[in-house]
Amino acid sequence: MNLYSIEVKVCATVYVKANSEAEAMARLKAEGNCWDLDASMDVSELEFNNPALPEISVSPAMTCYGPWNDDGTDGVDVAEENIPEND
Repeated sequence: MNLYSIEVKVCATVYVKANSEAEAMARLKAEGNCWDLDASMDVSELEFNNPALPEISVSPAMTCYGPWNDDGTDGVDVAEENIPEND
């Protein structure tokens, strides 16, 4: 059995520390249009009043809306071959 990675559409909430809505949106837009959650932004479960909360963070609660390409032909890659099956 193989393990496949499939690109999916994800909606998430980003929290931005700022003095105004306009500043928050400007800070988010400065990050660009696409982020690797493991590299450029922190996924944080910290409480909002925790001083260690990053300046910009992503909520760990996300919603997946299915495959990136609905026809299922693109965005599918073999992640690992010949993995053991669950008993």
